[in-house]
Amino acid sequence: RREGDAVLILSPAARASEVPELVEAGAEELYAGYVPPFWSETFGPVVSCNRRSFDEANVGSFDDLEALVHAAAVRDVPVHVAMNASPIPEGMLPRLVEMAAEFARIGVRGVIVSDLSLLLALRSAKFPRLALHASTLFSAFNGMTVAFLRRAGAARVVLARELSTAEIAAPRIPYFAS
Repeated sequence: RREGDAVLILSPAARASEVPELVEAGAEELYAGYVPPFWSETFGPVVSCNRRSFDEANVGSFDDLEALVHAAAVRDVPVHVAMNASPIPEGMLPRLVEMAAEFARIGVRGVIVSDLSLLLALRSAKFPRLALHASTLFSAFNGMTVAFLRRAGAARVVLARELSTAEIAAPRIPYFAS
């Protein structure tokens, strides 16, 4: 991720024991996947709520997530949690908002979402210490999409992987409302 002239390294993490080595290697932010029991009970092992589909790519339990967040906090490194399945079934929204409240309680600094209804539900819930990040899965290919996602509540928009640095640096296309 680029902020001003600095490049910040965002790294995936699945265990607290990985944090020291990742930070030593230069990671300044971490993200994790967590699949809550209620999601697995509903959808089984095939559909992940975070697109990190392998067990070893996800934190094993909520206690493990809390340990990872603590290990990162000791090193002043924020942890974000991916909640970027898409689409989210409407009946899951309240449960995912409750889960986000638990994330905020243990010190998770942000959630990465890819479903507009979840983004809006989390914005409405107003978690003051939990930033909302629009996932690359929103396919933000232009300034209009970024502006829309920012108005929808995203503090950060992860641009589409397919964009070149020249396309990212290009001036925004003006938006004219009729």
